[in-house]
Amino acid sequence: MSRGKIHARGSKKRQEKPIIVIIPEGSETEPAYFRHFNSRDKNIKVEVIENSSNGAATDYAALMRKATKYKSDYQLSAKKGDAVWVVADGDVD
Repeated sequence: MSRGKIHARGSKKRQEKPIIVIIPEGSETEPAYFRHFNSRDKNIKVEVIENSSNGAATDYAALMRKATKYKSDYQLSAKKGDAVWVVADGDVD
């Protein structure tokens, strides 16, 4: 005798982990630091988006534009627990 409903093989989907996208101002130290938060035993998936080119814009407006672009491109939703964080230095010239 079986319990509950019988599901066809492969019909049950694995629950996706919430995604946290971190966009740091730096290109070396900060991405390396934040990547350590991503591991299999955590309930979240951490994606670090780094500034890959030397001339990448690191002002606040450019980082916010990048965050908005990733949010829309990857269809992130707060309802699913997804978040986009921008990490920048507090020293403004």
